[in-house]
Amino acid sequence: MTEKPEQVAKAGLSARKGHWLIEGLQRMRKNRGAVVAGCAVLMFLFLAIVGPMLAPHDPVDTDPPNRFERPTLEHPFGRDHLGRCIFSRVLAGTRVSFFQGFIATGIALFFGGVLGIVAGYYGGVLDHLISRLVDVMMAFPGFLLAVTIVAALGPGIVNCMIAVGVSSIPRFVRLTRSDVLSFREQEFTEAARASGAKDFRIMFRHILPNVVGPLGVYSTLRLSTAILAAAGLSFLGLGAQPPTPEWGAMAAAGRGHLIRHPHMVLFPAAAIFLLVLAFNFLGDGLRDALDPRQSD
Repeated sequence: MTEKPEQVAKAGLSARKGHWLIEGLQRMRKNRGAVVAGCAVLMFLFLAIVGPMLAPHDPVDTDPPNRFERPTLEHPFGRDHLGRCIFSRVLAGTRVSFFQGFIATGIALFFGGVLGIVAGYYGGVLDHLISRLVDVMMAFPGFLLAVTIVAALGPGIVNCMIAVGVSSIPRFVRLTRSDVLSFREQEFTEAARASGAKDFRIMFRHILPNVVGPLGVYSTLRLSTAILAAAGLSFLGLGAQPPTPEWGAMAAAGRGHLIRHPHMVLFPAAAIFLLVLAFNFLGDGLRDALDPRQSD
């Protein structure tokens, strides 16, 4: 008996959901580096949520007579040039860095994903226009484009997140478009068209579930880049403004005292390094574990 187009489309969607995700996560458990990185990311996430409450001192409270104090039991990371507790500022800065990274990546994921799906599904002139726009944006180094955008909008955390997010959109567009091109002519898509499904439903009900996995893995990798870029903008004075406790801004404040008081730069820089490294290892582990080809 011949199956109806609706049955073929539903069967294709069900088969794609399958159990490959569970198998991928089981494979990931064998990757010790990815597991350790995942635990580190969870630890940083915990600190981002409760860090300001755990801070032993007010991160913006100054104490000029005790400025440049080296690490002690009371102030494990020492004090900065204004006498502020660096340990408390690093803890509070975890939330700022996570917030910047997630919002910037979310902006890139949403707009890049939508543009990529539209370009890949419709093709033709629309695909050409979107692709040429992406080519123009990618002609600029990502960080330089972010600097240009935030310089035009003005310094600040919000503008920093917008700049980092917009500069990352082209990479999400290319990834999504390439995946959509490989799915738009497959049997389950043709069956959905034959059943009378509208383009919007086909794109976001039948094609989107296929690209969610790769986009999720890539987003994890881009989170580290977004956090690093936001810290870089703050280091240049284009991101978070004083007295906001932000890792890049803290490193910038200590660069003039690096020789005599290296602790001002060491601890915020170490926090950036560890978080970016953890996201990179986690993203690599997810990519290897969730690659559907691994289940063949």
